[in-house]
Amino acid sequence: MNIKNKKGQSEVISYVIIIFIVAIIVSIIITQINPVISKSKSKQNFQTSKTQIELIEKTIKEVMLEPTSSSKSIRLDLENLFLNVDSDLNKIEIFHIMSGDYYENEIKIKEGNKFTYRENQKLFSGLEFEDINIVNKLFIQNKTLDLYFTKTSRNTLEITTDVIEDSKWYDEEYSYRTKLLIDANKVYGDLENFPVLIKINDSDILEKIKEDGSDLVFTLPDGETKLYREIEYIDTSDEILVWVNIPYIDDEFGTLIYMYFGNSLGDEENTTKTWNKDYVLVQHLNETSGTIYDSTKYDNDATNYSATSGATGQIGKAYFFNGSLSYLTIPSTTIEENGTVSLWMDISNATSTQYFLGGPGQGIRYNGTSFLVFNGGSEWVALNWNKTGYTWINLYIKRINANDYKIYVNGTEIGNSIAGNTGTDISLNLIGKRSDGYYFNGSLDEIKISNKSKSEEWIKTEYINQNNPLEFYGVGEIETN
Repeated sequence: MNIKNKKGQSEVISYVIIIFIVAIIVSIIITQINPVISKSKSKQNFQTSKTQIELIEKTIKEVMLEPTSSSKSIRLDLENLFLNVDSDLNKIEIFHIMSGDYYENEIKIKEGNKFTYRENQKLFSGLEFEDINIVNKLFIQNKTLDLYFTKTSRNTLEITTDVIEDSKWYDEEYSYRTKLLIDANKVYGDLENFPVLIKINDSDILEKIKEDGSDLVFTLPDGETKLYREIEYIDTSDEILVWVNIPYIDDEFGTLIYMYFGNSLGDEENTTKTWNKDYVLVQHLNETSGTIYDSTKYDNDATNYSATSGATGQIGKAYFFNGSLSYLTIPSTTIEENGTVSLWMDISNATSTQYFLGGPGQGIRYNGTSFLVFNGGSEWVALNWNKTGYTWINLYIKRINANDYKIYVNGTEIGNSIAGNTGTDISLNLIGKRSDGYYFNGSLDEIKISNKSKSEEWIKTEYINQNNPLEFYGVGEIETN
């Protein structure tokens, strides 16, 4: 009897121990799984929040493009949405708070106006606007907008704007105008006197413009301060390419300008002032015959020797060089210290040493695998860059000192090319070869030489604008006088 009881007690104890062990194991597994599930859910919530913040930013831009006061409502999946106005720092924040821990603590990540931030178990995603002209107002060049954010229901945010000072109409003879708003996310750094490439292919606008474009006027947001402009190409049945010098481009808010058109009496002409005085040569290479004109005040026009005009370029038309006996001549132009050379080039046929810009035994070349700026000395160093996968590229060469030149491809620095050991200036008087041959095989477009250094922000923004001008700015509705 005692033996049986002891056996029964022993079995009960064994079952209890097994159950206890199983419970511990299950608890450990749940402990391990819960953070993973929680972390995954947190990340999903955070991505939803970021998407909503991007929607708010997009709506703000749409509101600012409206020709008159406007209001838009957004349906959101956010509850904890906050508006913070810091009058001391002239800053506005619109942000969402949730829980999560998969970003580093107290690290703020910015992308344009958007930011993400983690503080302990709180995750923030939001928009940040700095340098506000007046508390709760955004300042865009000469135009001030009231921006109001109202949470009208649990998940609806209303954004309204009111123009403080209506812009004036440039001239009563003009029947139409439209807003152009440069996307701040496409601008790297605040830029001054920046020539922006404007491309218009909207048939509703084109049909209202004179065939020669002499009625095209661009102004600041006040509607009356005229900007310098140069029409490179116009076909009102197809498209217009025009360069507009904008005094100041903001990388925080969109930069607004007006485009006026529809004036039968319009007699506007291109102006060399579109290009700052530091530009000593601007060749669009858009002519189909005869003299190839320099757009700057220095009249560094080119003469054609057997190059083919009218080739398809990156921007409008270009000149094609056949790799044998075809070239252009220009007045001798020096790349000064801190000066730059920029151009678009078709490199698909570059397989041997070819000078696309040259002078007396000097110049700038590409051979399909490397770039070289050469000043005629020794100890030069070529810069490797393989053309695989590329046809047209945007090239920027910036002189740093007597022998060193930084090279940028498509807005990104690829390295430093040592031109040699002479320390002499490079004089360029040929396009498509150097004095003793080495002919270029391919097309060239938009050659510009400046005696003033350009920042990396300038170079990157210029590439983005010229690579896809239609994505660089938004076009508003046509306004009627």
